[in-house]
Amino acid sequence: MDSMQFNTKYYDGTFDPFWRGEAKMLPGGFRPTNGLPDRCVVRRGTLVQVEPDDLSCVIAKAAAVLSHEADADGNENRLLRVAKGTLFVVGDEITSGTAATTDSTTEGTEGEGGEEGTDSVISTASATAAATNGSGTALLNTESTTTENTATITAIDRSGADHDVLTLSAALTGDNIYASGCEPNAVVAHNYENTGLGAVVLDCAYETCLLYKALPYDLKESWKNGINLAANPSIKLITQ
Repeated sequence: MDSMQFNTKYYDGTFDPFWRGEAKMLPGGFRPTNGLPDRCVVRRGTLVQVEPDDLSCVIAKAAAVLSHEADADGNENRLLRVAKGTLFVVGDEITSGTAATTDSTTEGTEGEGGEEGTDSVISTASATAAATNGSGTALLNTESTTTENTATITAIDRSGADHDVLTLSAALTGDNIYASGCEPNAVVAHNYENTGLGAVVLDCAYETCLLYKALPYDLKESWKNGINLAANPSIKLITQ
């Protein structure tokens, strides 16, 4: 009778991102809803946003930017060089984590006698009437809205030996890029190689001490809350 044989596969350049290799697993596997490149490896320690109700997840794709370059038309910061092995695909919306602030101005009223009234928004015509009929003085209220700068990946050149080149729909600056709209609350527990055969299912953990500096990129600031992962304080962010 032939004996059973087990084969172990090793991946170059990896360092166990879990303190003492320990993590507490979530039951079941989770299917990514964002696309993956063929033959990529989703590494142990990759952050994900899991949805337990339908066992789906969004991979918190991220990468360090090696350099920013202009495209063929001279548009600055439209080509980004990143290391091989990132999980980005054409169509991904990304951000560098930097924010843009826009101001909007509305009009309000100040009550009689110089006392501050309500901050409710009124039309320009109402404000003018208030100023002229003695009921109050028109005021300007300014509100600031902060949004992240984003761009869409329109092409990826994977022909380089040690890097890929991402072409963007708009300029992005910054040392790192991240998938937009993802707030990770769990972490991939085992390496997964996307062979293209069958459905992609990831084993995920909800509790661990993550050696986050072992990751090949800087964590996005909004993902952190002190030593905790912002969306899940059971994942601790530590250094060794």
